[in-house]
Amino acid sequence: MTNLKEYFYNVNNYSDPIIMKFIYDFTDKFNPFLLMALNKEFLNSYLFDLDEVNEWRVNDDFEPLENLIGKEELDKSTNVLCRMYTYSDKVYEIKEVLEHYSNLSDNEHTKIAAKIQDFQYCMHKIILWLNSDSASTYNQQPAFDVLEIGFNRNNLNKKTHELFTYLVENYEKKGNIKYINIFKFLKNSDKRMYAFNFTEDLYREHIFRLKGVQITKFSTAAFAYGDKELPILNAFEEAFRKEHLK
Repeated sequence: MTNLKEYFYNVNNYSDPIIMKFIYDFTDKFNPFLLMALNKEFLNSYLFDLDEVNEWRVNDDFEPLENLIGKEELDKSTNVLCRMYTYSDKVYEIKEVLEHYSNLSDNEHTKIAAKIQDFQYCMHKIILWLNSDSASTYNQQPAFDVLEIGFNRNNLNKKTHELFTYLVENYEKKGNIKYINIFKFLKNSDKRMYAFNFTEDLYREHIFRLKGVQITKFSTAAFAYGDKELPILNAFEEAFRKEHLK
């Protein structure tokens, strides 16, 4: 499976909808055997990292680890939940296994787990949906839209969710200013078409959950946004309408 190693090491930089689209495309519209193979590949990469760090701690000939992180933390066992799937008679069986890593600190486990937790969440959502009655009405629609990962009708409607995802993928701006500009743009978008009910606090939590980006202040230079960024965002919105709202 090409490019999976690179994708794995960057997976925590992607939002849930983007991960869903990757899984959908990579597995040829959720082919069951490709789904299981992809999940296995990610788990193997995840557990390899854990094994490597765990073994390094056991064989550490340098500064004793307990001097660095404390004996209490060293003695603490770390259990890792791994989900595996089998497929038979059009039904996915879910098997959960706890892997035991006695030499990992909480920080080490969290750092490695961050690479795969969103992927596992999306994969599990897909499997549960494929096992549900809803999957029978699928009819080859893009399933990452059907599942609506990251979509909450209390905060935005479906069109706004799709536009938000489109802007996150295409609007090139570094740091949290990217998400602040998107917030301002959607707040002032055409309310006959786009419903965007996020408060600043809810949006801040939403962006941190999706992208790991921390927004501290929503203030931006008015001239920079209005003169430079707003025309760019307007152009993206126009392209989005032409591509997706025909």
